[in-house]
Amino acid sequence: MNRVVINSLFLIFLFSLPLIAVGYIVSKQTQITPNDEFFTNSISPPPQINVTTWTLSVFGHVQSPLVFTYENFTTQQSKMEIATIRCVEGYSGTAEWRGIRVREILDLAQVKDGAVDVIFRAWDGYSSSLTIEEATKSDVLLAFEMNGETLPVNQGFPVRVVAPGHAGYKWVMWVYEIKIVDYNYRGFWETRGWSDDASYTSLKDWVLHATLFSITFLLGGFSIVSGLRRVGKMDSVDLPDFIESRKVHFFLTAAYLIAAMGTFVYWIIQTFSLKGTVFYSLHGIIALLSMIGLIGTGITGLLKVKGMTKQKSWHLNLSVFAFSFYTVTVVIGITLGLGVRFFA
Repeated sequence: MNRVVINSLFLIFLFSLPLIAVGYIVSKQTQITPNDEFFTNSISPPPQINVTTWTLSVFGHVQSPLVFTYENFTTQQSKMEIATIRCVEGYSGTAEWRGIRVREILDLAQVKDGAVDVIFRAWDGYSSSLTIEEATKSDVLLAFEMNGETLPVNQGFPVRVVAPGHAGYKWVMWVYEIKIVDYNYRGFWETRGWSDDASYTSLKDWVLHATLFSITFLLGGFSIVSGLRRVGKMDSVDLPDFIESRKVHFFLTAAYLIAAMGTFVYWIIQTFSLKGTVFYSLHGIIALLSMIGLIGTGITGLLKVKGMTKQKSWHLNLSVFAFSFYTVTVVIGITLGLGVRFFA
């Protein structure tokens, strides 16, 4: 195998690494995550709850208010559900949850006509809600076991909400109170601008977002290589001659810019619809900087094509700047998907 083929395959592998990482993360999401590897996310450290005095109250817009102890709650007929919790930041975990259907608890309490929301309050002061329609789905549980073990303290012991198809902030931990109300309730994050719906669809899934960014990274990598070859910066690396063709460079760069801008706009729309804000994190800020660099790259490239400037360094420097920041954006996104949170 000659050096041209080897170098070409190496670059394809290098620029495909984010796609490979996304595939790995997706494969992990179909597997059960061990309890000690499961991510944690809460507004405060896990509270220490005395299970002998803990009670779960169910009241509000109901005919028969209820109060459960841990013993009589966990001895009811339970259901097992394998479900994946997805945090809006990207990390996720899949477990085998065992608990009581929320709808069975609501049936016992005899919810009155006109009920709108089911509020779940946590021991640490957190709260969120599901609509009556969402809460009564057959897979929505109040779980007390996780992967065949008693629910760990950092996962919501003694009881937590399991709400498949909803973002993690609807999976309330350390639940001690359920209140049924006849109005729309907005919980801790919802009052801070996050979506009250929080339902996950394929368009909102981190996997689609990460895949689009990864494909764009692949295009951008070859656009940069093509550009560097055209200005004689990679002559020592054996690559196919066509890579430095003007038409090939134009096509790669145009595809890169269009894909990057489209993905970025998609990310803004989905993030804003879920969180009510966009550039709240390092991930978003660096993505914005990369887009600013890409806009500059596009402008200087067009000026060169139209012969309005002979300055090559501006275009090259902006291209490298934009791709460098785009690379950091992708790396942060992948680390979040892997559950690494130092960039949160």
